[in-house]
Amino acid sequence: VKLGVATCYLYSPKALKVRRNLIRKKRVSLQTLLEVRRCGLMSRRSFEREFVLWSMRNIYFFKSKGRAQIQFLDPALPLAGARGFETRYLWRIYYEGSNVHMAEGSYHVKGVRSGSVKIDLEKSAVGTLNLPSGEPLIFELGAQRVHPQKFKRLNSKMAKIKFVIHPGFNYDSPRSPRIKVVYPDRPEFKSLK
Repeated sequence: VKLGVATCYLYSPKALKVRRNLIRKKRVSLQTLLEVRRCGLMSRRSFEREFVLWSMRNIYFFKSKGRAQIQFLDPALPLAGARGFETRYLWRIYYEGSNVHMAEGSYHVKGVRSGSVKIDLEKSAVGTLNLPSGEPLIFELGAQRVHPQKFKRLNSKMAKIKFVIHPGFNYDSPRSPRIKVVYPDRPEFKSLK
């Protein structure tokens, strides 16, 4: 029983195989494992009915060395990798108020990874990416999880953000950031300056 419960704390397809083998060989019952909260969260039912539907969180657009990038958190990515699913992120960019997308692309993730994802939009775009400056744009992002052996396809809810690319804005920080303390001009702070 302890080995079965311990595998629930590992994000690995091998841990899932060990858990399945323990259940098949009747060394531990499925009900006993599912009574442990962590094992219940790692189960197929909770993954396919709940976690897969979660949309991406903390989506940020930025430019690095002049290239458009997107960074976000996918809360279900580690569990999807542990259950053997591959994840494909599908994205589209629209003008605000329009239903016709001006750019689209996809990014593929295999294996177990942390939930933090960064995508280079120019590398993952279909065709060439040409984003206008100074206009409000809508970025839409979703995840499609596919199991390579079972051919099961599960889609997340789409997440949207609104952003504007400001011309001449420097998204990168200085190479050597410094801390500068500014003291008030009162006499008691003169010795600290």
